[in-house]
Amino acid sequence: MLRTKIASSVWYSKWALWRSLDLRKVHDLYHRKKCLLESSRERLESIQNQKFIELVRFHWANPWFRRYFSSVGLSIEHVEKHGVQVLRELPMLTKETLRQEISEMLNPKAKGIYWNSSGGSTGTPLNFLQDEHYLVESTATTWIGDEMAGWYPGARVARLWGAPSDVGKLSSWWGALKLWLANEEWFDTFNMSEQQMTVYHKRMSEFQPEVIVAYASSVYIFSQFLRKQGIRPDYPKKGIIVSAEVMTDEMRSAIEEVFRVKVFNRYGSREVGNMAMECQIHSGLHQFMFDHIVECVNPTDGSLIWEEPGEIVVTSLNNYAVPFIRYRIGDMGMLSKEMCPCGRQTILIKKIVGRTSDTITTRTGRLIHGEYFTHLFYGIKGVERFQFIQDTLDRYRLLIVSTPEFSDNSLSRIKRGILNVVGEGSELIVEFVKDIPVTVTGKYRFTISKVPLGYSGKDQTLGKVF
Repeated sequence: MLRTKIASSVWYSKWALWRSLDLRKVHDLYHRKKCLLESSRERLESIQNQKFIELVRFHWANPWFRRYFSSVGLSIEHVEKHGVQVLRELPMLTKETLRQEISEMLNPKAKGIYWNSSGGSTGTPLNFLQDEHYLVESTATTWIGDEMAGWYPGARVARLWGAPSDVGKLSSWWGALKLWLANEEWFDTFNMSEQQMTVYHKRMSEFQPEVIVAYASSVYIFSQFLRKQGIRPDYPKKGIIVSAEVMTDEMRSAIEEVFRVKVFNRYGSREVGNMAMECQIHSGLHQFMFDHIVECVNPTDGSLIWEEPGEIVVTSLNNYAVPFIRYRIGDMGMLSKEMCPCGRQTILIKKIVGRTSDTITTRTGRLIHGEYFTHLFYGIKGVERFQFIQDTLDRYRLLIVSTPEFSDNSLSRIKRGILNVVGEGSELIVEFVKDIPVTVTGKYRFTISKVPLGYSGKDQTLGKVF
């Protein structure tokens, strides 16, 4: 296919699709990192230690950075001697700190500094700075991860995506040309009506993507539409990469049944890039340890935990514009000390449970992961979509888009399942609606909590926060 050949050559040329970047550097780094992914755990930890020390040295002249370390009595000499062992002594970095102090955190010595932004879990945007070094490293890592799902440079890719910062770049003729050269087609998740999904299916059938990259909920909704219509798509040819949202086992099974290819879970964020990816074994997500240090902590006291859900805290080893050290990314997950049967020795993220803002905190302090509420709806007929919202410690709302098959018995069963965990004295309001809107970035959220994680009405903090 001519377009595939052109796209393949473009990927290895001297310019990137979204900004000026020498992709030969990315290509060389990609091969080095690919070898590192097969390295021993000791080798990977040694690289983490080395890169962390180099990052601290680079930022040490910055007054904000020195103040951050000195707040717990750490000197540059101590960091150089003990390396990543000092991480546990450092305060956690919050999104609010980034919003308020980004100009102080900036190191102007970084090359090729640019702005990026995240929509935020509650729709409040977060603007931050990255640099050319980060972009080169991040692009190479993305290639490695996507290759696990069957991608290769020039492969036909369909994206079920919705972030305005991405989609907006495609609105001009120049953006459309770049898309054609990259051999990609984009499908807007802000418009997932049945009429529009019919159009999406027709376009994908003609395009024949080898890989679909999508929000987890978007490709799940699309798969259920195809199943309902009795359609067995002959695409994608290689695999489906899901990202940006939680992928439950039930969603995975439903998607794979319709598309007849494997789903590969990818974990990342705009702030720090791609952190982990599933391999062909699907026993967990392999951390890209040469780019990040990922911790999982107890959300109430900040202690490090393994083999059980906790709050994910990440240190980016590549951003020289602004340091992301012990950054509270806003997700819940579970780290495992197990080794993957594939033979790679990277630390596994066994599961991404959800966003901290998708975890319900009850009056008694009990934490309920958002996945609990999605399970209540499995097997319930007559529900097209739902959303569970916690407004306060005692007030909850359940939005349901229903069909005539939905029964009073089903509603009673769902309400009972909710009140059993949030407390019988809680207020539960059920609203039947025509539609449930996506977020400002085009994602669909099943569970939303407006109560801070771990808050139970008392004055308490969630570990050290800087």
